[in-house]
Amino acid sequence: MRPNTPHAVLTLQNSVTMGSHFFAMSTIQDTFLGMIHTFVLEKLLTHTTHNDFLQVMRQMIVFVHGALTRDTLEEDDETRAHVPYPKDIKSLVDILTLCNIGIMQHIFDFDTYTYSMNEPNSKLTTQQKDEHWKYDNNAVPLLNRRAAIHARGLSKDIIHWLNANYEIRDKADPQGKLGIGLANFAAGYLALQCSALFSYKEEAIKNGHEGVSNCTVNMLKRQIAGTFPCINDPFRKAIKEEMKMECFALGLPDDLMDCIAHTVTVDINRELPVDELCVVRTQGNYWKRE
Repeated sequence: MRPNTPHAVLTLQNSVTMGSHFFAMSTIQDTFLGMIHTFVLEKLLTHTTHNDFLQVMRQMIVFVHGALTRDTLEEDDETRAHVPYPKDIKSLVDILTLCNIGIMQHIFDFDTYTYSMNEPNSKLTTQQKDEHWKYDNNAVPLLNRRAAIHARGLSKDIIHWLNANYEIRDKADPQGKLGIGLANFAAGYLALQCSALFSYKEEAIKNGHEGVSNCTVNMLKRQIAGTFPCINDPFRKAIKEEMKMECFALGLPDDLMDCIAHTVTVDINRELPVDELCVVRTQGNYWKRE
């Protein structure tokens, strides 16, 4: 069964059922959609919480980062079949989706919205809410925080590597000089996903669906903003523009610089649909940081 598929288990008599989850790069976009639905609606959709899946996502990021940016796999290594080499737009978006999970993972961690030392899903007192808001005093274990920082850095490294080695071009003219930078494309894609998550959360709250315990609309907004604290971060600029925030982060300084354009454009007069784009290798294995 593919991820993000509504399903139920029906038995003819009282039974104990067992199941498992398999994560694949070929279905990573569906996995991310399932993460969003589970995060926003939680108990409306599922009877259990799988917080451990974030560790699996981090392991996938480590594997993909090594295979792509460091070429750590031998030619005859069977695991090369699982490496999402960016040969077309779909495979490129698969990689960027995994990177977005790495960048946003703490947002989807239920412990982020639990006060430090509290039991999961327990309600917060007024004092705890105040400290949680002011200091982000949550229940995420220290080892998980460090692992999240590491995975977030690797995710951004993958995007830097893609930007240095590939361009998005018009299928009708794949050798043309006009290319679309991967950095802008990646920033726009992440911004769209953050905006969609935020809008979905707002709509769910309006309809009486709390989702993850203690995760309010403002708390979600704060977590999204806190992921990109640097004013010059292109991801921050793109998200601010996409979410139309006058003050991007509650309690954090506003970014007064102009936002980058993240629409997929080839020139000032023409935009291209995604199905008319292709991915072209430009620099071999050359590694470049901006």
